Amino acid sequence: HKNKDVPFALRSADNVAEEIQELVERHGVRIFQFHDDNFTLATKDLTLKRLEALAEALHKRGVDTNALGLLIKARPDIIDNEVGDALRALGCTGVFLGIENASKSGLRSLCRATKMERIEEALSVLRERGIAITYNLLVFHPKAKPEEFLENIQFVENHIHLPFDFGRAEIVIGSPLERQVREL
Repeated sequence: HKNKDVPFALRSADNVAEEIQELVERHGVRIFQFHDDNFTLATKDLTLKRLEALAEALHKRGVDTNALGLLIKARPDIIDNEVGDALRALGCTGVFLGIENASKSGLRSLCRATKMERIEEALSVLRERGIAITYNLLVFHPKAKPEEFLENIQFVENHIHLPFDFGRAEIVIGSPLERQVREL
């Protein structure tokens, strides 16, 4: 499904809803994990349109979103009260939040425009809606500094009740991170 605002192909909301309906009705499936980095889109408006279209398509097919458990991936800069409400209405019960790094310099080095305030807001929004959170930290990257490790450790301590994973940044061909590494 092509959309001029999205630089990659998306399955239509109707197509996804049809598959969910079939799995619910034929197999009794109630939990759906979307292992998709683009479940939420690049902007709030695009994300809301997509979530609302999916909710509408499910309701049109008689699928009770209150009886579903959707587990998704999301970027923290997209999650605000409105998006949180739309996720909850869709049946979202868990979010793997791509925090990436809990230091300003780490976020900048990883070419992430997210600010720490937005990360904290996203955590709060999800928590207030009873949506389970797991997050990641990419603490090992080409420009990592010792003070960043300490900031990331402090973040983990401040959110010790949340499951997380950490690792290294993976360099993808054509990404801003690849260009940085080539310049080193």
